Parts: sequence; structure tokens; C-alpha cells
Amino acid sequence: MQWLVKISVFLFIVSSASGATAQQKLVFSTLEHAPNGRIGSEILKIAYAKLGLNFETYYTSGKRALVLSSSGVVDGEVLRTSDVAQKYPSLIKVDVPLLTLMNVVFVNRHRSSGEVFMDLKNTRVGFLNGVEQLDAYTQGFHHIWRAESFRELFEMLSLGKLDAVISEKTAGKIEIHALGLESVVTLDKVIAPETLYHFLHEKHAQLVPRISDVLQQMKSSGEMEQIANRAVLEIVIQGNK
Repeated sequence: MQWLVKISVFLFIVSSASGATAQQKLVFSTLEHAPNGRIGSEILKIAYAKLGLNFETYYTSGKRALVLSSSGVVDGEVLRTSDVAQKYPSLIKVDVPLLTLMNVVFVNRHRSSGEVFMDLKNTRVGFLNGVEQLDAYTQGFHHIWRAESFRELFEMLSLGKLDAVISEKTAGKIEIHALGLESVVTLDKVIAPETLYHFLHEKHAQLVPRISDVLQQMKSSGEMEQIANRAVLEIVIQGNK
């Protein structure tokens, strides 16, 4: 009888531990008000579900997101450019591209004829706060405005308070569509397209190859692209409500 009790206790412990693992929640930070963060989150939510893990996004400012993820307060970053691993060695890059960042310059239509990026050096240029690569692109620019949202950037552009906005192309077009800004156009050239990757804090190093395999399968099958396209459509629809 005693051995039956011991087995029952053992099975209860194993069952409880398995249940805890299945319900484990991982939290990843990303930039608030940034469509790319939402798109990446939709991809990763499905990817982690395939591993039996719950995925949650914590939206905050760009700089605070990196502080939280690199210190291990949250479990990593939804998506960032690859140079983050060099600046924050506690973050491990999952080496499967999630999205490609296509930064472009948005201006009011009357400015667009023949203008190039470096012509903006002495003008009022805005971009989203916490996007570190844009700080590098605009070294030597004299009038920079770092906004907390795309809505703020494009409203300021439409009101003439900014001369140009540097933004990821899809995110900018979503905001222009939502605000009905028919006078805003892009300059032709894409500014150094960059690939975005998912990052895990080093405490989850053992999870990196597992999520990498899942993401590679999703990419190869076309599932990742389908999820991204669906997420963009949902963002556009929500912006029109």
C-alpha cells in the first residue's frame, strides 16, 4: 500500500511539473506604436506555441526595451537589427530573419522633386525615439526630433512642424493611410535596408536552437510571410476605425 502512495505522489509531481512547463510564459519587449513589433509578435506567438510556450509582448520605449531585455528583467527582444548583439552581449540573436526593415524618407509632396537624403541635413527631421540605427544615419544633422509614436511624427509633418520623417516604409504608409494624408510622399531611395531578428536573453540560451528550428520551418513553408501579411492587414483595418 505504501508503494502505491509513493507512486501516486510521484505521478502528481511529474504531472504538476509538466503542466507548469506547458504553461510557461515568456515576455519579450519591443517598441510601442511600432507596427514591426506587432507583426513580429504575431509571428513569434505562433512559433512559441509550437513549442508549448506562451508568448507575451511588453510594449515600451526603444531604449527602455533594451534595458529590460539585456538585464534579463524580460526574456528578450521581439525583433531588432543584428548589431544589438554586439552592443548588448547578454542578448543572443536567433539567426532566422523575421522581417526586413526598409527605412525611407517621407516628405510633403511639394518638397519631393529632385531632393535626396543629404539635402535634409539642415532641415527639421523626425524619427521614432529608440530606433538606434536612425541615430547613426542622421549623424551631423542639425535639427532632429525624436517622437514617441508614428502618429506624432506624421501629424507634425502634415502641420509643417517637421520637414521630413524617416520611417520604416510599411509603418509609415499605414500611418499615412490612417490619417488620410494624401500630400505626403516618399523620396525614392531606401536608406540602408536592415534585417530584423529575434533575440533571447542568455538565461534562455538552451531555447535558441529550438525556436530557431521552428522559425526556419515557418519561413521555408511560407507560413511566416502569411502571418506577417495578415498582421499588416489587421493594423490597417484597426487604423481606420
